[in-house]
Amino acid sequence: ASAAAVFFAIDAGGVVHKNRFSRCTGAAIQILSQVSVTVTDNISKLCTTGIAVLDGRQAILKGNDVSECSAEGILFDLDAQPLLQNHRVHHCSGVGVRVEGGSSGRMEDNELDHNSVGMSIRSHSRTLVENNRFHHNHLALEVSTGEPEVVSNSFVNNYHSIVCTAWSYGTIRQNTICSTMMPPPPVPEEDADTTSNRLEVNV
Repeated sequence: ASAAAVFFAIDAGGVVHKNRFSRCTGAAIQILSQVSVTVTDNISKLCTTGIAVLDGRQAILKGNDVSECSAEGILFDLDAQPLLQNHRVHHCSGVGVRVEGGSSGRMEDNELDHNSVGMSIRSHSRTLVENNRFHHNHLALEVSTGEPEVVSNSFVNNYHSIVCTAWSYGTIRQNTICSTMMPPPPVPEEDADTTSNRLEVNV
């Protein structure tokens, strides 16, 4: 395992709650455990990786704020099966949320903004991506050899909203996709007219 500020080894469990992590070399929190680990309401900033879940089958991540990470804000790899809920992942120069290595799980009610790539799903990973808000990313969602179900998300003011390449399979349905990244300044969400910008696609 790479260097981590908080590390859960195999068969170690617990709760990480309301901590502040900054400038960590490696991951702020790394989970390599099949025992229940809960990570809630932490702030991770300017780390290589904010949170890494590797084979963390029972990891529950809720309400964390992850920003300005150089590799990825949150990483799921090696068949990880987490719940990622109510996060803000933003201003990462790499990827906001990276899902690979056959990982699955649920990504719901998160906000991903101002990242180079908001979310990347690769390597035959099967993930439910539901009710998330993607905005002001260069590329909001990348799917490459992944098999996600992308349902009821909003994609607003991204340069590219969804890009699927290289034997990607899955479902993209009932999402709201409108406008590309600008200037001029974004329209406030409550005033945005998205009635003619709904896309339903099955692939």
